Amino acid sequence: MDFEVEYTKNRTQMNRIKKEDKIFFIMCAANLVFFLFSAFLLIASGEKSYLISTVVYMTSSVGGVLSLYKRNTVLAVISSVGFFSEMMMIMLMAGFSLVTFLLFGVLIGGSIRNIMNVRSYQWLQQQDGFPYFEPKQKIYEMNKAQWNIKDPYTIEKERREKNSAGHMDDI
Repeated sequence: MDFEVEYTKNRTQMNRIKKEDKIFFIMCAANLVFFLFSAFLLIASGEKSYLISTVVYMTSSVGGVLSLYKRNTVLAVISSVGFFSEMMMIMLMAGFSLVTFLLFGVLIGGSIRNIMNVRSYQWLQQQDGFPYFEPKQKIYEMNKAQWNIKDPYTIEKERREKNSAGHMDDI
């Protein structure tokens, strides 16, 4: 059947999105560790730079997790901007090194993939068979729709039975 190929393609795309979402969630959880460390430094030292970094860490992590939960493009963009700002602050504070460039690439790449995954998920929501894309379920629903269709003979028989006054034994 024609829809089986489409369902297989959509199911593969959905599995890829779920896998990448798990990776992005781990990135956001790891970023929360930086948030806690920055909050500790803010409390310990009281410097304004730690206040700004604490707010940026919290914005990027919470925005990222909410974009995964609500599948909202605006939240994914806010999360990406937060990660970009975070990386700029880290590069200014820690300096430019191979580790910061690698971290920059991972966070920005993950953020961009998150935006693309949210958009793909929104498209998949509009497709037939969402969220499982199981061909057997589609075949079952098509057969169930056929079972509900009655032929004209059965319709007329049921109408006569409903409107009849009694049984033949009464005559």
